[in-house]
Amino acid sequence: MAPSNPNAALDRMPVELLLITGEDLDQQSMKALTLVSKRLRLKLLPYYPMKVTFTGDVSEIAARLALLMEEHPDSPSGSMYQYVKHACFNLEPSKLIPQSHPINDLVGDFCRQPTRLKKVTIFSYDIYKVLVTQAPQLKRLAVMGFEGMPRIGPNPRLTTRILDDIRHNFQQMETLVLGEFLNPKFPWGQQQFRTMKDRAELNIMVVKVSMALNSMPQLTRFAFVLTDETIGERVGTPEEWFYPWYRGQYDTKEEWYSHLVRAILGVVPGLQQLCVRARRSVYCRGTRIPADSNLTITWKTDQEETTDEFDNFFV
Repeated sequence: MAPSNPNAALDRMPVELLLITGEDLDQQSMKALTLVSKRLRLKLLPYYPMKVTFTGDVSEIAARLALLMEEHPDSPSGSMYQYVKHACFNLEPSKLIPQSHPINDLVGDFCRQPTRLKKVTIFSYDIYKVLVTQAPQLKRLAVMGFEGMPRIGPNPRLTTRILDDIRHNFQQMETLVLGEFLNPKFPWGQQQFRTMKDRAELNIMVVKVSMALNSMPQLTRFAFVLTDETIGERVGTPEEWFYPWYRGQYDTKEEWYSHLVRAILGVVPGLQQLCVRARRSVYCRGTRIPADSNLTITWKTDQEETTDEFDNFFV
């Protein structure tokens, strides 16, 4: 009997079977497995949904970036970071990052070189400022936190300027997810849109959002958080509760959010998908088919969520 050839057997194995084999492997196990064989690495890793999360202070994140980008002495085909498809940066604590800090160049190299890097998620404004200078080519970005964002003017809620900033600095942006940017949880506290004056202010900001989105011609998918608590569902004593969907033309929460999504999509023809999260597992989505003027609005209250915000908003 002729000796078996493991490389030939591997070449004949369908990629789908390899992916099923690797579904339950964590990143470290996958890394160890693919160090064994260059063919296994080249056959499997391009299809593996590799996500890397960098958590810690500036120095810790910089150290992890540098380590990931190093050539592994036992690797048959280069460093692992070239296979990363989704990078998350969680700066703790959030603090201003000097332009001279090594993390700037590291983030720039990390976001530029991997051809498979599709998505970046960040949780602070300070990391956002690094991306502005180091990764303007990004096409898919999720900004889920705004800690570190400077307060401008007497009303910290008027933060639609972040959209104008993204439009100016990320001109190739196609998919954008924002945390509660209309009413972010700044260090000095979160406020709710309780009164009719507050409601009028929110309506003005929605108009500003629509104008900003219209000035981003590459953007086709947009999502953001606007919790039902923020717009006044449970505030103060029972006498102070404000239910916009019970006091006015909208009888239910679903109708209120559906109207919001429809209003934005109606004046931003370039958007194909728009999604708003009212709370965990509760989403209102609007979609349009190219060349079709009809919109489809859906309301889901029991969605299973993952750690990938892109998958949560766009399903």
